[in-house]
Amino acid sequence: MLIERRDRVINICEMKFCEQQFVIDKKYDMSLRNKIGTFRLVTGTKKALQLVMVTTYGVKQNMYSNLVQSQVLLDDLFLV
Repeated sequence: MLIERRDRVINICEMKFCEQQFVIDKKYDMSLRNKIGTFRLVTGTKKALQLVMVTTYGVKQNMYSNLVQSQVLLDDLFLV
C-alpha cells in the first residue's frame, strides 16, 4: 500500500502476518531495498520514501531492521 502525503513523502507500507515479531533477515532486507529502488526508478519520484511495516506484533530489532522507519501493529488497527 502506498500513502502519498502533502509533505512530499511517500509511505511504502509492507504488510506481514506473523505469530510473533517479524524478523527481517539479509535476504528480505535486500528484497525491501530492491522494491524501494524499483519504485523510485519506475515512478521517477523525487519525494522521500519511507518504509512502514504493518505487522501483527512488530518488527524484531536486529541489524536489518533499521530500514523500517515506522511500524503499525495489530493493536493500532483494532481495539483488542
